[in-house]
Amino acid sequence: MKWQLYVSNPCFELWILMHLSVIHELDRNKMYENRKINRNKCFLEAEVKKELPEYRKNNLPFERLIDKVEDAIINEHLFCENPDELEFNLGSNVGLLLTELKKGCS
Repeated sequence: MKWQLYVSNPCFELWILMHLSVIHELDRNKMYENRKINRNKCFLEAEVKKELPEYRKNNLPFERLIDKVEDAIINEHLFCENPDELEFNLGSNVGLLLTELKKGCS
């Protein structure tokens, strides 16, 4: 059995933002640093909340994102997807997982 780790660096909110066109407007250094902007939120979470005000870490608004998964997969290609390089680079490989799952369902 082959194991693969699927992650987003620096956090899962990057993958969420990949569903939205705003990802192209954001500063990559700020995204990678993902600094706290207040006591409760880091940069990427705040950017998600701007676009999806109902977003909570325990309440992902799937209905607003489900039709944009293909956009997220395309946008992911513009960032690091290599699991061996993701530790030190901005990116995600969650889209690769979804692509593999889609192939398995075909």
